[in-house]
Amino acid sequence: MLLNSFFYELQSTSDSMVINFTILDLSHVNDSLKQRVSPSNTFSKNLDFLQAAQTEADVKENKLEFYADAESKKIFNADNALSFKLRNNNPYKNKYPYCQVILLHKKDRADIWIYYWYNDGNKPKLESAIRQTKGILKFVE
Repeated sequence: MLLNSFFYELQSTSDSMVINFTILDLSHVNDSLKQRVSPSNTFSKNLDFLQAAQTEADVKENKLEFYADAESKKIFNADNALSFKLRNNNPYKNKYPYCQVILLHKKDRADIWIYYWYNDGNKPKLESAIRQTKGILKFVE
């Protein structure tokens, strides 16, 4: 996962927030690709999302917050869903120093990373933005 290499980006009309999302297709991950990605063979397409989240999260101030299984399924049609504040030393686009991430995982299919970038003045709008967009991006059967 590389910051600033998002597949899709949505900019709010008020320029107060940016939402990025990246979809990592896991359906084509095979033993050969796993060996190239992780020569020590520690990569697991159904567990790596959790390790990546633990690495990216600002764990000093926040912890990974897991959605209940029923909520993950109902809202996102995901096997796992979690949220965390991103550990970030460089403001995105030199304007948005804070980021809330929602990570969705569907076993053997894909991981979806949704990034909500914001600044000090827009912290109060974060929860509203998440509520308004929750469930718009989800897995379909």
